Amino acid sequence: MIYWYNLVAMKMSKNEVVLEVTDTNKKSDIKNAIVRIDPDTMEKLGIEEGDVVEIESNKKYERTTGATVLRLFEDDREKGIIRVTGPVRRNVAVSLGETVVVRKAEVADAESVTLAPVDMILSVDKDFTRYIKTEALADRPLLEGDIQIAFMLGHPIAFRVVRTEPKGFVRLRETTTLHIQPKFDGHNFYEQD
Repeated sequence: MIYWYNLVAMKMSKNEVVLEVTDTNKKSDIKNAIVRIDPDTMEKLGIEEGDVVEIESNKKYERTTGATVLRLFEDDREKGIIRVTGPVRRNVAVSLGETVVVRKAEVADAESVTLAPVDMILSVDKDFTRYIKTEALADRPLLEGDIQIAFMLGHPIAFRVVRTEPKGFVRLRETTTLHIQPKFDGHNFYEQD
């Protein structure tokens, strides 16, 4: 383990940190795709509460995702941990106790985003699309391939982020064109609507 850590430390820049993944059970963190890190770590990364961090797995098949950051609670500070929700852990493909590389993310305003429900068929109208855009997924960092959880009347709906324009991390804005497919078909993942 020490050998692996030294390899990671050699390739890291001063604006990255390696943190151990721990769980969060706060409902508001799960609902809003929040991760929590130590204030000293936030200062080192040059970020504040509400900024977006890029989280990268250290596994053979590296996977990256993004999340909005808040401070750890007092009891968790100075432990070298990041509290991560289940959906964010799935997006980055890590388990509890593993380590991730964390850095500040650059997030653009989305010109267009295409979403598809993962495990259901939806009937989509303008009101539903507006709700997803302005409330359920508002201000969340979206990345192609990620799963994002939106809550409707207290029930979670998992959406695959099928396509974004531009590429990379984006956020939904009033001017974003949002397409919601009635179902996800992995075979047409990159096809145009």
